[in-house]
Amino acid sequence: MRGKNKILNRNTFFLTLILLVFIVTGFFVYRQLKSDDFMLKLEKNEYIAVSFNVQRDQKLMFSELIIFSPKTHKAAIFNIPGNYGSIIESLSRIERLDILFDFKKPDRMIKKIENITDIKIDYFVNIDSENLVKAVDMLSGLEMFIANPVEIINDKEIVMLPSGSSNLDGEKILTFLYAETLDENDPDLIGRWHKFVQGFLKKTGEKSDYLSDKEIFGKYFSWFTTDMNRESFKTFIRQIKMLDSERMILQRILGDRKKIDDQVLLFPYYNGNLLRETIKQTLSSISSEDIISDEELNVVVEILNGTNIPGMAGRTAHFFTNLGYDVISTKNADRNDYEKTVVIANGANPAAAQKAANIIRCNNIESGNERIEITTDNENNYNPGSKIDVTIILGKDFDGRYCK
Repeated sequence: MRGKNKILNRNTFFLTLILLVFIVTGFFVYRQLKSDDFMLKLEKNEYIAVSFNVQRDQKLMFSELIIFSPKTHKAAIFNIPGNYGSIIESLSRIERLDILFDFKKPDRMIKKIENITDIKIDYFVNIDSENLVKAVDMLSGLEMFIANPVEIINDKEIVMLPSGSSNLDGEKILTFLYAETLDENDPDLIGRWHKFVQGFLKKTGEKSDYLSDKEIFGKYFSWFTTDMNRESFKTFIRQIKMLDSERMILQRILGDRKKIDDQVLLFPYYNGNLLRETIKQTLSSISSEDIISDEELNVVVEILNGTNIPGMAGRTAHFFTNLGYDVISTKNADRNDYEKTVVIANGANPAAAQKAANIIRCNNIESGNERIEITTDNENNYNPGSKIDVTIILGKDFDGRYCK
């Protein structure tokens, strides 16, 4: 009996020990997952959305929405204009979006962006201009291609950045970002903000091993204001390393500018429906595991107005451009009495024409004999020798957005 009891006691001891090991292991796994909320979202979410905001002199300079797929590592960046005009419920009036910005607690602005874009934002990452300089310098500068020379001339300094590719330190990055412009919706200015965020993400990913050092990471993390904890921010950096930074989709919001109460506000086309549709298609694109060729990414489109409604081709070009198409020409068709809209596939890329037709719900698709070659330049500033993949001739059935 004593022998049996000893065996039972021994078995009970080992079972209890195994059970304790499972409990302790489970507890530590649970604590790790709980402390790294980002990891949980990577496993659950189809995409991660991060609001990235830069402040200067206690004011929001620009806001970018970074969206990426954890599965495909594709990403998109949307510029969110500070002068986006909408009704601010708490003020009961139409105002700028950035009036809601609070550097440490930007919750109100983020909720408004969620309402505008119709997507859930997972995190915010804010940084002021002084800490941005430190962060860029810790990354050993950012490689930037400057299309047009940038200069700042005032009583204190004269700073010039020549065109071409250069590695810019933190101070020069500020010059690149904040060169004065009379129009905050200037495509060139927004393009610079896009290039900075794209370059910043790329360099952060390249330096992820260096940033993983405990002391270095502590400094780097301290320069940001974010609702991520340390572990989540580390995971964020590891994800950045895997992003296809060279092929990010860069988008800006297009709309009409109107002066209200002595300030110019941007009101998106089609009451924001175009923006939401653009984001929906972008999410579909970055979530797809299909590899998109360079040819597919650079579909060249011309839009011809076959109606007697002035400006129809130009307005239609806005949402094709917003969806990533290269609209190379907008002009009148050979006549203005087309009953039906027609989409023409020029050359051997009928799939591109079908996708373009789907955007405006056009069922009238034709095949051209060959890709049209541009031989002259005009006010649209397209390059001679460019090839047009898709020609869209707008007819009377087109209501400005869809074919009826």
